[in-house]
Amino acid sequence: MASAPDRSGEGRATGRRGVERRCEAVRAGDLVGACVDTLAFGAGGTEKAGCVWNRIAGDSGRRHTRGLYVEEVEGSDPVLHVYLDSSPLIQDFQTDHGLYEQRLRWSGFPVSRVVFQLSRKVGTPKADRAHAAAPSAAPAPPLPPLTAADAALVEETCAGLPDTVAQQARSAMEACLRRARAPRPKGRG
Repeated sequence: MASAPDRSGEGRATGRRGVERRCEAVRAGDLVGACVDTLAFGAGGTEKAGCVWNRIAGDSGRRHTRGLYVEEVEGSDPVLHVYLDSSPLIQDFQTDHGLYEQRLRWSGFPVSRVVFQLSRKVGTPKADRAHAAAPSAAPAPPLPPLTAADAALVEETCAGLPDTVAQQARSAMEACLRRARAPRPKGRG
């Protein structure tokens, strides 16, 4: 196939049957995006929602989105739940929810509404190293000793085990039985 630039800078290509076609430069990202969109067209609700959401959400939306869930509603378009990692960002997105619903509709994924929620994975605070290194204020009470029946049970259970495993199993069983017999601290269920 021979191509020669024309006056506009676009190439011309001669097809199989001598028909002249115009060739336009296409960015690789646009080409891959079109392929992904084509594949997502037949995908299920959540997969398609993910592809469309990543296209319309913008950099900030993509960066802070932790998950999507499509709630199917009988007799209506689905509801899209978007899980974000920032409460202030949720407020910003909720302010513009109509804009996102419209963008989703234009992109081929109509929804009845978009609900923005805080991801459950976000609310747990990270352990503070200084606090984690400090000993707890009240030491744990010592565990009660094993009863004779518990000791016999441990020995009987570990008797047939190889020596390499028997000591570890014995130690684990003793600790488990001693913890089970220990009184529970007040305030815990």
